[in-house]
Amino acid sequence: MNTFKGRFFTLVCLQLFVMASLIVVKQITLRTGERILLKAIPVDPRELFRGDYVALSYEISHIPRWTWGAGAFQKGDTVYVTLQREGRFWVAQSADKSPPEKGVLFLQGRVAQVVMEPAPPSASKSSDITLSNGRANVASRTTEKQVKEIAVEYGIESYFLPTKQAEEMGRIQRGTDRRLIADVVVDSGGHAVLRGVLTEKGKPKLEY
Repeated sequence: MNTFKGRFFTLVCLQLFVMASLIVVKQITLRTGERILLKAIPVDPRELFRGDYVALSYEISHIPRWTWGAGAFQKGDTVYVTLQREGRFWVAQSADKSPPEKGVLFLQGRVAQVVMEPAPPSASKSSDITLSNGRANVASRTTEKQVKEIAVEYGIESYFLPTKQAEEMGRIQRGTDRRLIADVVVDSGGHAVLRGVLTEKGKPKLEY
Protein backbone atom coordinates (compact mmCIF):
# COMPACT_ATOMS: atom_id res chain seq x y z
CA MET A 1 0.00 0.00 0.00
CA ASN A 2 2.83 2.36 0.90
CA THR A 3 4.49 1.60 -2.42
CA PHE A 4 1.27 2.49 -4.28
CA LYS A 5 0.90 5.74 -2.34
CA GLY A 6 4.51 6.59 -3.07
CA ARG A 7 4.10 6.02 -6.80
CA PHE A 8 0.86 8.00 -6.86
CA PHE A 9 2.49 10.90 -5.00
CA THR A 10 5.45 10.84 -7.40
CA LEU A 11 3.11 10.86 -10.40
CA VAL A 12 1.13 13.82 -9.03
CA CYS A 13 4.33 15.75 -8.30
CA LEU A 14 5.60 15.03 -11.82
CA GLN A 15 2.39 16.30 -13.37
CA LEU A 16 2.50 19.46 -11.26
CA PHE A 17 6.12 20.00 -12.25
CA VAL A 18 5.28 19.67 -15.96
CA MET A 19 2.36 22.09 -15.62
CA ALA A 20 4.51 24.59 -13.72
CA SER A 21 7.25 24.31 -16.36
CA LEU A 22 4.78 25.04 -19.15
CA ILE A 23 3.53 28.11 -17.31
CA VAL A 24 7.08 29.37 -16.75
CA VAL A 25 8.02 28.83 -20.40
CA LYS A 26 4.87 30.65 -21.51
CA GLN A 27 5.61 33.62 -19.25
CA ILE A 28 9.21 33.82 -20.48
CA THR A 29 7.97 33.83 -24.08
CA LEU A 30 5.48 36.61 -23.32
CA ARG A 31 8.18 38.73 -21.69
CA THR A 32 11.03 38.18 -24.15
CA GLY A 33 9.36 37.31 -27.47
CA GLU A 34 8.40 39.42 -30.46
CA ARG A 35 4.78 40.41 -30.86
CA ILE A 36 3.25 39.72 -34.27
CA LEU A 37 -0.16 39.63 -35.93
CA LEU A 38 -1.42 36.59 -37.85
CA LYS A 39 -4.51 36.21 -39.99
CA ALA A 40 -6.69 33.66 -38.22
CA ILE A 41 -9.64 31.56 -39.29
CA PRO A 42 -12.16 30.22 -36.73
CA VAL A 43 -12.72 26.49 -37.08
CA ASP A 44 -15.34 25.77 -34.44
CA PRO A 45 -16.63 28.54 -32.14
CA ARG A 46 -17.62 26.10 -29.40
CA GLU A 47 -15.59 23.04 -28.45
CA LEU A 48 -17.81 20.89 -26.24
CA PHE A 49 -16.20 19.06 -23.32
CA ARG A 50 -13.42 21.69 -23.26
CA GLY A 51 -15.39 24.67 -22.09
CA ASP A 52 -15.75 27.83 -24.15
CA TYR A 53 -12.87 27.72 -26.59
CA VAL A 54 -12.46 29.12 -30.06
CA ALA A 55 -10.68 26.61 -32.29
CA LEU A 56 -8.42 28.48 -34.69
CA SER A 57 -6.57 27.88 -37.90
CA TYR A 58 -4.26 30.32 -39.64
CA GLU A 59 -3.19 31.21 -43.13
CA ILE A 60 0.25 29.91 -42.13
CA SER A 61 -1.35 26.61 -41.03
CA HIS A 62 -1.28 25.55 -44.68
CA ILE A 63 2.25 25.49 -46.09
CA PRO A 64 2.38 24.96 -49.88
CA ARG A 65 4.93 22.61 -51.44
CA TRP A 66 6.98 25.39 -53.08
CA THR A 67 8.08 26.73 -49.70
CA TRP A 68 10.60 23.93 -49.07
CA GLY A 69 13.31 22.30 -51.18
CA ALA A 70 14.28 18.66 -51.49
CA GLY A 71 13.01 16.11 -49.02
CA ALA A 72 9.59 15.13 -47.78
CA PHE A 73 7.64 15.81 -44.61
CA GLN A 74 5.70 13.11 -42.81
CA LYS A 75 2.87 13.46 -40.32
CA GLY A 76 4.31 14.20 -36.89
CA ASP A 77 7.53 15.77 -38.19
CA THR A 78 8.84 18.97 -36.65
CA VAL A 79 8.84 21.84 -39.12
CA TYR A 80 10.40 25.29 -38.87
CA VAL A 81 8.42 27.95 -40.75
CA THR A 82 10.28 31.17 -41.50
CA LEU A 83 8.09 34.27 -41.38
CA GLN A 84 8.21 37.54 -43.26
CA ARG A 85 6.21 40.69 -42.75
CA GLU A 86 3.71 41.85 -45.34
CA GLY A 87 2.14 45.07 -44.20
CA ARG A 88 0.81 44.55 -40.69
CA PHE A 89 0.71 40.79 -40.83
CA TRP A 90 3.30 38.02 -40.93
CA VAL A 91 3.14 35.25 -43.51
CA ALA A 92 5.04 32.04 -44.23
CA GLN A 93 8.14 32.51 -46.37
CA SER A 94 9.74 29.06 -46.26
CA ALA A 95 9.70 25.75 -44.39
CA ASP A 96 12.52 23.43 -43.37
CA LYS A 97 13.37 20.54 -41.10
CA SER A 98 16.07 22.65 -39.43
CA PRO A 99 15.72 26.06 -37.76
CA PRO A 100 16.91 29.08 -39.74
CA GLU A 101 19.96 31.16 -38.91
CA LYS A 102 20.01 33.30 -35.79
CA GLY A 103 18.05 36.52 -35.99
CA VAL A 104 15.40 35.19 -38.38
CA LEU A 105 11.84 35.10 -37.05
CA PHE A 106 10.27 31.66 -37.34
CA LEU A 107 7.68 29.35 -35.79
CA GLN A 108 8.30 25.78 -34.72
CA GLY A 109 5.38 23.52 -35.55
CA ARG A 110 4.30 19.94 -36.09
CA VAL A 111 3.04 18.46 -39.33
CA ALA A 112 -0.57 17.46 -38.70
CA GLN A 113 -1.32 16.29 -42.24
CA VAL A 114 0.34 15.88 -45.62
CA VAL A 115 -2.12 16.96 -48.32
CA MET A 116 -1.67 15.37 -51.74
CA GLU A 117 -2.59 16.69 -55.16
CA PRO A 118 -5.29 14.52 -56.76
CA ALA A 119 -3.91 12.76 -59.82
CA PRO A 120 -5.71 13.51 -63.12
CA PRO A 121 -8.03 10.64 -64.10
CA SER A 122 -6.26 10.16 -67.42
CA ALA A 123 -2.89 9.98 -65.73
CA SER A 124 -3.83 8.12 -62.57
CA LYS A 125 -2.77 4.83 -64.06
CA SER A 126 -0.27 3.73 -66.68
CA SER A 127 0.65 0.35 -68.06
CA ASP A 128 3.87 -1.62 -68.48
CA ILE A 129 3.88 -4.07 -71.38
CA THR A 130 6.21 -7.08 -71.27
CA LEU A 131 6.60 -10.11 -73.52
CA SER A 132 6.57 -13.64 -72.15
CA ASN A 133 6.61 -16.70 -74.41
CA GLY A 134 5.51 -14.54 -77.31
CA ARG A 135 2.52 -13.18 -75.41
CA ALA A 136 2.02 -9.60 -74.27
CA ASN A 137 1.42 -9.12 -70.54
CA VAL A 138 -0.03 -5.77 -69.45
CA ALA A 139 0.69 -4.67 -65.87
CA SER A 140 -1.11 -1.61 -64.55
CA ARG A 141 0.66 0.73 -62.12
CA THR A 142 -0.55 3.79 -60.26
CA THR A 143 1.22 7.11 -60.82
CA GLU A 144 2.60 8.64 -57.62
CA LYS A 145 0.66 11.67 -56.40
CA GLN A 146 2.42 14.96 -55.75
CA VAL A 147 2.38 16.76 -52.41
CA LYS A 148 0.17 19.87 -52.45
CA GLU A 149 0.84 21.23 -48.96
CA ILE A 150 1.36 20.34 -45.34
CA ALA A 151 -1.02 21.30 -42.54
CA VAL A 152 0.93 22.57 -39.54
CA GLU A 153 -0.01 23.07 -35.89
CA TYR A 154 1.89 25.56 -33.72
CA GLY A 155 0.25 25.02 -30.33
CA ILE A 156 -1.88 28.18 -30.66
CA GLU A 157 -4.95 26.56 -32.19
CA SER A 158 -7.35 27.21 -29.31
CA TYR A 159 -8.19 30.24 -27.21
CA PHE A 160 -10.46 30.48 -24.18
CA LEU A 161 -13.34 32.95 -24.27
CA PRO A 162 -16.33 33.49 -21.99
CA THR A 163 -19.57 32.03 -23.30
CA LYS A 164 -21.00 35.25 -24.72
CA GLN A 165 -17.76 36.13 -26.48
CA ALA A 166 -17.46 32.61 -27.87
CA GLU A 167 -20.98 32.88 -29.26
CA GLU A 168 -20.12 36.27 -30.77
CA MET A 169 -17.09 34.68 -32.39
CA GLY A 170 -19.41 32.13 -33.93
CA ARG A 171 -21.48 34.92 -35.44
CA ILE A 172 -18.31 36.52 -36.77
CA GLN A 173 -17.34 33.21 -38.32
CA ARG A 174 -20.56 33.28 -40.32
CA GLY A 175 -20.23 36.96 -41.24
CA THR A 176 -18.34 38.43 -44.15
CA ASP A 177 -17.59 41.98 -43.00
CA ARG A 178 -15.16 41.17 -40.20
CA ARG A 179 -11.71 39.70 -40.05
CA LEU A 180 -10.16 37.64 -37.28
CA ILE A 181 -6.68 38.56 -36.05
CA ALA A 182 -4.43 36.62 -33.70
CA ASP A 183 -2.13 38.58 -31.41
CA VAL A 184 0.86 36.26 -30.96
CA VAL A 185 4.24 36.42 -29.24
CA VAL A 186 7.14 34.38 -30.67
CA ASP A 187 10.43 33.73 -28.88
CA SER A 188 13.86 33.09 -30.38
CA GLY A 189 13.25 29.34 -30.38
CA GLY A 190 10.12 29.57 -32.51
CA HIS A 191 7.71 28.91 -29.65
CA ALA A 192 4.47 30.88 -29.85
CA VAL A 193 1.98 32.08 -27.25
CA LEU A 194 -1.45 33.37 -28.22
CA ARG A 195 -2.07 36.65 -26.36
CA GLY A 196 -5.52 37.31 -27.73
CA VAL A 197 -7.95 37.15 -30.61
CA LEU A 198 -9.11 40.41 -32.15
CA THR A 199 -11.95 41.19 -34.51
CA GLU A 200 -12.07 44.20 -36.77
CA LYS A 201 -14.73 45.40 -39.13
CA GLY A 202 -13.46 46.62 -42.47
CA LYS A 203 -9.86 47.84 -42.49
CA PRO A 204 -7.95 47.01 -39.29
CA LYS A 205 -6.79 49.96 -37.20
CA LEU A 206 -4.20 48.28 -35.01
CA GLU A 207 -0.58 49.10 -35.75
CA TYR A 208 2.61 47.30 -34.70
